[in-house]
Amino acid sequence: MYKNYTIRLDDEQPLMPSSLDFWWWLYFKLMAMIYIFLGLAFLDFIPQVFHKLIFENLQQRVSMLLLIKWCTIHRLCESRACDIQEARSIFS
Repeated sequence: MYKNYTIRLDDEQPLMPSSLDFWWWLYFKLMAMIYIFLGLAFLDFIPQVFHKLIFENLQQRVSMLLLIKWCTIHRLCESRACDIQEARSIFS
């Protein structure tokens, strides 16, 4: 069931981890610190990029959809061609 783990100085298992284990541990620790540092460094930069890529595009698309909707209603109600400049002035 239970193994009796005793640490002896003359045991074949060293007290310190092996050299390879130490270097892997150091590598992963450094990588984690680098990723955390980069994450904190770009924490303010990334939302700006996403805002530019997504929300400004979305805003333009929504305004165009509203413009098309307004023009369609305007055509149905007035039975004439939609004045694009007038519609743009309403939504801008």
